[in-house]
Amino acid sequence: IVLYSVRAPIEVDFILEHAGQLIWVETSDEVRYARKINNQRSGEMKVTIDEMLAQESLQAEPQRGIPVEVQMDLSYVKAHATIMILNEGNDVSVFKKSVKSQFGLV
Repeated sequence: IVLYSVRAPIEVDFILEHAGQLIWVETSDEVRYARKINNQRSGEMKVTIDEMLAQESLQAEPQRGIPVEVQMDLSYVKAHATIMILNEGNDVSVFKKSVKSQFGLV
């Protein structure tokens, strides 16, 4: 089973408690921003990289006044990842080949 967009500690703990692997795919802010702009849908408001990072910071660590178990905490997710993959390119086929190679699937 493959899950994506794991963002909460309770999800991480469940995956790891059931012998799952947690894969963190790392990409620089600049590359993620360029992808966001290139894949923007019609009608979506353009944001600056600083605005994007400010929005994302709300998911990076728990916020005060909200029960921890229902919050997003990307710093927790990243810290508990069992596998880290770097994805700085924009060619999906190259990325797929690299991941397959890392997992011995080629």
